[in-house]
Amino acid sequence: MSRDNPELVSYLKEQRIVSDNDETITQDRLDLDETSFLDYESLPGFSLDPTNGKFEMIHRILKEDFNYVKTLDQFSQKQVSEIESIFDKQGLKTIDDFRKAMDERVDKSTQGIEKSIVSVLEDIDRAGLMDVNITST
Repeated sequence: MSRDNPELVSYLKEQRIVSDNDETITQDRLDLDETSFLDYESLPGFSLDPTNGKFEMIHRILKEDFNYVKTLDQFSQKQVSEIESIFDKQGLKTIDDFRKAMDERVDKSTQGIEKSIVSVLEDIDRAGLMDVNITST
């Protein structure tokens, strides 16, 4: 979902937020003039996602699409705002929008797997192997 948006991928890589081959991005720290997007004040000793879980969902998507992703505490308010803005342009504005898009992604993958399995079974059936009998239900 995130890889399908060139603007988002460009921003993520430019900001060293994601990478497929550089694990050192996970060790970056915020600059002194940057503020973490996480809320550390509402509940002392804990960090809260002030987006009510929306950015945690985005972070999960990034982790599925890229090998290395910064941890939540490494995101600045500015970065989170820009990432949300880019996703908003895609029509993904709420957690429900993200859930629906994730469900569609899973459905599409499942259909692809089903087609592959059917194709393999048809190839086996066409091979005319004596000891193999494939029937459909």
